[in-house]
Amino acid sequence: MRVGISSPVEVRIAKAEVKAISEGLDHNTTHRHDIQVTKAMSVRLRAPQGGFFIETASPETQWIENALGLMADDYARWRWTVTPKLRGKRRLQLIVSARTVGPDGLAAETALPDQIIEIKVSTNYTALAKRLAGWTAAAVLGGLLAQFGAQIWTVMEPLLRALMQQ
Repeated sequence: MRVGISSPVEVRIAKAEVKAISEGLDHNTTHRHDIQVTKAMSVRLRAPQGGFFIETASPETQWIENALGLMADDYARWRWTVTPKLRGKRRLQLIVSARTVGPDGLAAETALPDQIIEIKVSTNYTALAKRLAGWTAAAVLGGLLAQFGAQIWTVMEPLLRALMQQ
């Protein structure tokens, strides 16, 4: 990634894998509950140390079930547009939580382990060159005004007075 240049970020979770995720949420490993189904999943992208503009491009919480038309090989997708503000090594944190309904009908929200993604943000040389060119132009213009400012004023003063009198 480069400073100031937006990049699309996408997380996809296959509907077929949701059952495996919900099985992993069962803390009692000796019994398997096939009735437990994940109804909704929430995925958030954060920058814990800052350094990024993160714009959400899809809903944070999405329903995962056949009634909404997802087939076994379809994906639930979460999208963001991420723009780095500073160069260097930065971290993004992916937070995934699943809302489940157990065999007793009670709903629970369980957070999966956070994923930390290391991002190397490099310098945007185009923006750096534009900024350097702007400061160089300002310095040159300042030097020209310092050298020729009095002469320019003597030529421009009568013209300005004539315009003011009209």
